Amino acid sequence: MTLYRTTDNTRWGAGIGRNLTAAEGDIRNWEIDQAILDLQTTRPQPNDIASITVVGAAMTITLTDGTPIGPITLPVAALHWRNEWAPFTVYELLDFVTVEGLGIYSVEIAHTSAATFDAALLISGDGVYRQVWAFDDAATTGVIYDIGFFYQDLLSASVTDRLWEMVAARTLFLPATGDQHEASLREAPSTAAQVLAIYHDGSQIGHIDFAIGQNAGSVTITADETILKGELLEVGVPPLTDPTASGLSVMFAAQRVI
Repeated sequence: MTLYRTTDNTRWGAGIGRNLTAAEGDIRNWEIDQAILDLQTTRPQPNDIASITVVGAAMTITLTDGTPIGPITLPVAALHWRNEWAPFTVYELLDFVTVEGLGIYSVEIAHTSAATFDAALLISGDGVYRQVWAFDDAATTGVIYDIGFFYQDLLSASVTDRLWEMVAARTLFLPATGDQHEASLREAPSTAAQVLAIYHDGSQIGHIDFAIGQNAGSVTITADETILKGELLEVGVPPLTDPTASGLSVMFAAQRVI
């Protein structure tokens, strides 16, 4: 039994009212030593984590005694595709937007967009946007967006000055590299070479040529051409008529500018 000199009724109770003898002091120190030794050698072992398994979005923790904890549903980051960036719009973290002519961006900080897009925008010193896919050079990195048409009649049968026209639903890029574009006739010209002008909103930007007796044509775009949303791409009627040239197929190797 541990002896105490003083009395404390709230903790150890009555004391002996005198100093401990040497023997009593030794016994007390020995009891303390034994208690410390007991803690060092026979302390309860913790029920540690034996394994952690994750299946899908569920995590289960198994302890060393076999007790499972879980399954616990893990949080999953949800990405939101918001299409084209728009001014004065509320954007949240992990929204993704396209910016015409620049690329695809993720939103790193929730915010309300300004009147114009600023890729370097900062809030409290941190970047608001992060570019995840770049389209800085439309001529080399634009998304392939081939455009084609078929005109089945005789070229000379057209009653207007255009065989074909298309209004651009989005900004397009036409490269000047001629061998990327294709043109053919089911029936080749027999008396006159056929030259069909290519127009952008009424201004000539190139031409399609068919030699007499040749079904395969050549397409020439004079210089790299960007056609904005709402503008026209057109193919005109050849100035020289031919009794056989018919069945025109054209494929422009266009690119979508994002």
